[in-house]
This record gives sequence, C-alpha cells and structure tokens, in this order.
Amino acid sequence: NIKDNVSTEDKIKVSYTAGQDFAVMVETPGKKDLKIDIEDEAGNKATINVEINVFDNSLTIRFVDSKDKDIVTAVVISDKIPGNKVDLTQNQDVLRALKDAEDLNYQLLTRPDDETEVEVTSTGKIVKYEFDGTLFISSYPEVLDFKTHEVWFSNIRVDKPQYQNPLVIWDNRGTKADWTLTATLTKDFTLKNGDKADPNFV
Repeated sequence: NIKDNVSTEDKIKVSYTAGQDFAVMVETPGKKDLKIDIEDEAGNKATINVEINVFDNSLTIRFVDSKDKDIVTAVVISDKIPGNKVDLTQNQDVLRALKDAEDLNYQLLTRPDDETEVEVTSTGKIVKYEFDGTLFISSYPEVLDFKTHEVWFSNIRVDKPQYQNPLVIWDNRGTKADWTLTATLTKDFTLKNGDKADPNFV
C-alpha cells in the first residue's frame, strides 16, 4: 500500500525505475529487487525497492538417445503452478512425441520416475524418456538380375546386376558397433542342357 500526506492513492504516479533489465531479472528463478519510482501531485518523488519472487514453472520433457541427444522436439508444459502434478501418460503432446520416436525406429529404454505424477517446481524441471536406436535391413533387392552370359574358357565377371529395391542398412544406435552382412545363394545357377555345374561359378 502507498500512503502520502499530499495526494490520495489514486493521484500518485507509480512507474518502473529506468535502466532495469527485466529480461535478465526474470531469466533465473529466485528473489529479485525491483525498483519503483513514485511521485505525488506536489512533485515529491521517491524510489523504493520491492522484492519479487521469480519462479520457473516449466516442466520440460525430453526424448533422448543413449548420448543424451534429442531425437524429437521436447515437450514443454508451462500452464501449471508449482506443486501441481502432471500425468505424462495422459498428455497428448507426450504421447505424440513417443509415437514420433518409435516411427524413427527408436526403442524406449527408460521412463521418467513418477511418470504418472511428475511434480511441477518453482525452479523448472526436466525429465527424460531414454531411447536406443536399432540396426536392421530396411530395404533390400528381392531379385538380382545378372542377365544371361555365355561363358567359354575364360572367366567372366558381372559387377552391376539390375534390381528394383536398393540395399539399405538402418543404424541409428547411439553407440555404433561393427556389424557384418552375409549373403547366401539359395538356388543354383540355371545351366543349359549338357552343361556341368562348377563350384567356382560364384
């Protein structure tokens, strides 16, 4: 409350003292001093300090790989007050982000503690869903067409068979490890009548 022996309360001018960086002031939570200028009808002026309490009520939910790298955009909930509890399993933005991560072929490893009742604090809070990637063959040619070639006494090499689908190996694991791809001939080459099979064909 402001009291003055010259002016009534509604006649007193109140303004923020110039030179205060409000962006910096609210950048971090905690108690801050806000300077206020007051002036009555007679021109009497004074500057007072008002203590304010800046709090960060944001709850940030991250979706990270094994190297703590975000794999989808984090969800930020900021419409709650400190002390409120949030059930992440019922939040549509969180469910959508989990689905997006799964669509990128990530496997969920760990969920946040108290996932169904994460408490909002006054200093900001970050919780994480942790994933790991997968290694698999995402595309492969069903047929490799080497065409028909006449083989006489010399060797012949065909390096560029024709195919429709390319061979694509998907590997989005956080920690890469060596892997080996092997191919097996499941059906012998077709020979003309009278020709003999040779184990050196392949």
